[in-house]
Amino acid sequence: MSNKTDFVGRLLSDVEIRTPLPQAPLREASLLEQGAVIVLMRHLTQKQAEASVESLRAVHGDWNETRVSQAQEIASHLKSSIRMGGMARLNELRLASMTLKAYLQDVFQQTHGMDLEHFREDLWAAGEVVADLTVLGTTGGAYVLWLAADGAVPAHKGLVRILSRLDLMKATTSSKRATESLEGLIPPGRELEFTITFHEILEGWTHPEEPIYMQIGRAHV
Repeated sequence: MSNKTDFVGRLLSDVEIRTPLPQAPLREASLLEQGAVIVLMRHLTQKQAEASVESLRAVHGDWNETRVSQAQEIASHLKSSIRMGGMARLNELRLASMTLKAYLQDVFQQTHGMDLEHFREDLWAAGEVVADLTVLGTTGGAYVLWLAADGAVPAHKGLVRILSRLDLMKATTSSKRATESLEGLIPPGRELEFTITFHEILEGWTHPEEPIYMQIGRAHV
């Protein structure tokens, strides 16, 4: 097992996480709102993204209302450091607004609602849904799954697949067996880092220019 844990340690140190993720989750926010913070962080700082989510929650009260709103309306409630006003400000924030709308539409299409709290009840099934939330992305989805798992590494089919490809665990379709196999691989206190790193590997496995398994191979030497 020491060879496996050593390899895991090198990957946690060497794999670059390309998606900006929160330093800590937004307090008293739903899983849906945590995902909204993540997608807004591609255009805003974490503090601005969190303030924007709280602003939209206060204004609309229902995320479906945000989903069907015009991008300009959403932009008017986003918090940023942009000093210009009027249409110039709205135009600067249009891309952030469109990204948020696309995320909410993605959730609606995949879950037929505006709620991700059911992820907490079945992480294995939640992994299947997250894989289809393309706007949130693999690592963004991993962060939401980690929250749904109350700070544990969320066992699901995609994670098991990449760990088995790396010869870190045997392939299984059992959530219980996968969770048991994970226990010896995760450095204490590094559950989030482990979750994000291996989902980054999952996302980059088939990268067209430099598949991440080439980077993994160098780390394995």
